[in-house]
Amino acid sequence: MFKNYIKLALRNIWKHKTTTAINVFSLAVGLAACAWVFLFAQHEFSFDKGFDNNTDIYRVTSSFKGGGAAPTVGLPYATYLKSEIPEIEEVSRLDATNGTSIVQVQGMGTSTPYLEDSGYWVDPSFFDVLSFHFLQGNRKTAFAAPNTIVLSQSLAKKFFGTASPIGKTVKAGSNIYTVTGVFKEDFLNHLQADFFASNNSDNIREQIAGTTNWVVNDNYYTYIKLKHGSNVQHVIKELNAYLQRHAGAQMKTYGDYMTNSLQPLSDIHLRSGEYQSYIEYKQGNIKYSVHGARQICVSFA
Repeated sequence: MFKNYIKLALRNIWKHKTTTAINVFSLAVGLAACAWVFLFAQHEFSFDKGFDNNTDIYRVTSSFKGGGAAPTVGLPYATYLKSEIPEIEEVSRLDATNGTSIVQVQGMGTSTPYLEDSGYWVDPSFFDVLSFHFLQGNRKTAFAAPNTIVLSQSLAKKFFGTASPIGKTVKAGSNIYTVTGVFKEDFLNHLQADFFASNNSDNIREQIAGTTNWVVNDNYYTYIKLKHGSNVQHVIKELNAYLQRHAGAQMKTYGDYMTNSLQPLSDIHLRSGEYQSYIEYKQGNIKYSVHGARQICVSFA
């Protein structure tokens, strides 16, 4: 009986070769499209999962009374967070003004200056919040000294080949930095950085110390790691009370125009479409991703 079914099926396929070929091709394309949608979704939703305690990490955001929002706050904002808000375990800033820098190896005769698109100046506590995995050097002590820099694995190879870059010096921007570490590029993250340089460096530390306006100079990403189990909504209330304590008088001159909130680390890559900044231009957008996936599914349904 089963053999008869097989013979009948083969005879039918042979009789309708063109229709069968079209159906098989359509099925193959549909399966390939489904596989692509699955892999794309897996890729987009995997950003920042490699950081330790990633569910406890947030970025402080700002909303403005006149409309609009920003993923940044003022330079002095992070100063007292740990001491005044007990739920905050670690905090670190990243200068989001511009990620493009001219970088040149020092002490190797005439070296080629390179224009790198994703180099960032950060607080010495940066790796206590975002735990990049190190290939060389020690994450805990990488920024213990001033004028230090940590390179990505690909940038270290580009500059130094197979030689160890530890202890070598590079010029980034207007400063000379000692290389103290190389971080792996072993998981996707929203920064996609070429290097991180300590803002405890010549000229920069003086600028930070001399900045007292919490409202105008608002180009700094501020990442916080909460103690596990903290009530996020309560922390947001504390942040806004903190803002009023330290910047209330300054904000009055601008019409009390700003409030703060927290964006989960896992939301940064796909849910930052409302923001406009250098780093946000590198992110995805969940609206476009879902729309694209829907169109593919409809096309091959």
